[in-house]
Amino acid sequence: PFAIRPSQGVIEPYSTLNCEILYFPSFGSASVGRFHFDVTEGNTVSFTCRAKFAPPSVDFVDKRLAIGILPLNITRKVVAALRNNGQHHAFFKVVDPNPTKFCTVTPETGCIPVGSVFNIQLNFTATEIEKFDFKVEVKLRGGKVVALKIGGSIEPPYVECDQDVFAFDGVHVGSTDERVFTLYNPMRTEAEIVYNLKKYKDFRLEIPHRKFADDEKKNYEEDNCYYLFLSAGEKVTSKIIFSPKQVSSYDFNLPVLINDMIAPPPSLHKLGSDAATRSVTRVSTTSSLTMCTPCRRVTATALHPSIYVSNTELSFVSAPSNLNIASVSPIPPQMITVKNDSDDVKEFTLDIREFSSIFDEGTFRFVTDKGVPTALPVLDGNEAVWRVLPAGESSMLGLQFTPSASGDYSMNIPLLIK
Repeated sequence: PFAIRPSQGVIEPYSTLNCEILYFPSFGSASVGRFHFDVTEGNTVSFTCRAKFAPPSVDFVDKRLAIGILPLNITRKVVAALRNNGQHHAFFKVVDPNPTKFCTVTPETGCIPVGSVFNIQLNFTATEIEKFDFKVEVKLRGGKVVALKIGGSIEPPYVECDQDVFAFDGVHVGSTDERVFTLYNPMRTEAEIVYNLKKYKDFRLEIPHRKFADDEKKNYEEDNCYYLFLSAGEKVTSKIIFSPKQVSSYDFNLPVLINDMIAPPPSLHKLGSDAATRSVTRVSTTSSLTMCTPCRRVTATALHPSIYVSNTELSFVSAPSNLNIASVSPIPPQMITVKNDSDDVKEFTLDIREFSSIFDEGTFRFVTDKGVPTALPVLDGNEAVWRVLPAGESSMLGLQFTPSASGDYSMNIPLLIK
C-alpha cells in the first residue's frame, strides 16, 4: 500500500532531493512499509513508514431491519446503510459475507467517507419456508464491530388461473383459435412463471411485455418459452393460441415452472377448493410443499382444412403513381382462390379493421380479375359483410397495389370463417 515518487533519479553533489510517500489505505492494507535506497556504486539507505488509523465512529442507520416476507426461490435485494459520524474516513469488512445459507452480503470490504452513508447489499435467495432472525456484523479498522439485526419469513408461491381447462375442439389446419386466461397472485410476494411450449410448436402464448423497477425482472419470450413476473396481488391476462399445421390431436398438461419449481398437475376439482392444492416437487431437491397451480390441461383436435386458399402471401413491386412515369404501367392485380372443401355451406370475410386507413387512402384496393374495383366481403369497423360459399364451390379475390408515395407496406389480413 506504500509508494514513493520519484522512485529513481539523480542527486547533485551537496544537494537534497525531496520524495513523496503515498499510502493507499484499505481494511486489510499493511500499516508498516519499508523502503531501501540503493546508490549506484555507493551505499544503501533504508527507512520505515507507519500508518495510523484514528478511531472511527460508524453505525448502521437502522439497528434492526425488518425484511418482511420473502418469496421462495426468487432473489430479493435489500439495502442496509452504514453512516460515518466521525472525522476520518472509515474502512470496514463484513465479518461473515454469508450470515445464512440464503443470504450474501456485498461488498465485503469498503471505505465510508467522512459524513457519508454507504449502502451494503443483502441478496436473499430463499430455498425453504421458514422464519429467520440473524445478524450482519461489520468490523471497522481501528474500531469496534457494529451489528445489524435482520428478521423476516419466507412464503411459498400461490398463483391462480381462472380457467379449468383449455379445450380446442375441431380447429382446421391453417386456421387459428385462442383462449384468454388470467393469472392472479394473491400472495404478499412476487411470483415468476415459465410456460415451456418447446415440445408443442402448434401452441404459443401472447403475454404482456413489460419491465419492472428491477431490470432483472421482466416479461419476455424465447424459443417458445414464456416468462411472466407477477407482483404481489397482481392479475395478468394472457392468451393461449392454437395454430395447427397438420391434422393431429393433443391432450397434455401445460409444462409450467413457478419460482423454479415444477407446478403440479391441475386438480379435478374446481379451483379454490381444498382439493385444488397439491404437493409440488422442487427442481433441485426432493422436498415438497403445498401450493395452488397455474398448470392446466390442454386438449386440441386439428382437422383437415375446410377452406382452401390458393395463395397466402402476395408480393407487389410498383413505382409510385405520382412520379408521372409514362413508361410505367399499372401493376396487375393478384388473384386468390378461396374454395370450400367441406360438405357444408361456409361463410367467410376478410378482417381489415387494422388496415382500414391503407384501404381508405387507396394504397390497396379490391378488384376483379379485369382490374375493376369491386366490393369484397370484409369486416371493417363494427360492420361485417360475409360471402356465402356452398360446398365444393370457389370464389375469386383480387388485390391491387396502387401506392401514391414510395415506401414499404405490409399487411396480415385474417380470413374469418363461420
